[in-house]
Amino acid sequence: MNNEKEKTIVNVINDRGASMMSISSIGRDGDKMTIVGSLLGAWESTMYIEPEEFPKFIKLLLNREVIGYIFSVLFLIRKRKKHPVEY
Repeated sequence: MNNEKEKTIVNVINDRGASMMSISSIGRDGDKMTIVGSLLGAWESTMYIEPEEFPKFIKLLLNREVIGYIFSVLFLIRKRKKHPVEY
């Protein structure tokens, strides 16, 4: 039995379904927020968000479209299972 946790990776794709970015973790390093992942399938790197930039990051996330998406995502997943999307 494998004792390691399965690593969760979020893939960000373009309009053709090609991977543009893979995010493997989001965390904290001192006073900075960290995002670990890779761009365009290249080597893994750690990106940082400075504390001064974090309110802008939250503002990008907390808009009407994203909040609506959060509430509808379970229905979207169910719909895609019935009718898979082709790019």
